[in-house]
Amino acid sequence: MPATLLLRPTGVDTLATELWTKTEVAAYAAAAPYAAVLLVVAAIPAVVLDRFLRGGAR
Repeated sequence: MPATLLLRPTGVDTLATELWTKTEVAAYAAAAPYAAVLLVVAAIPAVVLDRFLRGGAR
């Protein structure tokens, strides 16, 4: 994660950087929405790829 923080453009906050910032200061309740959105965003392509590799929905 530190590489993501170092390589991002100045002034740009992504879901990952917001999540990192909130958990760094132990604000876990504030980090929860970012973590949930990040999980959903990551799950969508995973499900699509799984269906594609298995030959479609069965």
